[in-house]
Amino acid sequence: MTFKITEHEPVTVRRVTFIGNEHVADSELRDQMQTGNGGFFSFGSGGPYRQTVFERDVLMLSALYYDKGYLKRADRHAAGHADPRSRGDRHRDS
Repeated sequence: MTFKITEHEPVTVRRVTFIGNEHVADSELRDQMQTGNGGFFSFGSGGPYRQTVFERDVLMLSALYYDKGYLKRADRHAAGHADPRSRGDRHRDS
């Protein structure tokens, strides 16, 4: 048995966009997230996409809203999409 593996460039998250947040600032939401935040030396280039980290981010955002008195879950529409203009890099919108 032979396996042919074709590796592509790692998927990176360069931008996280928040839609519908009227009472919590983007910066406060972004502070809760690890997705899209590379290390110090990756300033401006984003960070690698990891499903487990994204799932943690969704839980952290839900907890933030809950702590502020919003009892409905804030993660119902957390989604990601690949931007065709970005060489196949994946963008996460939440």
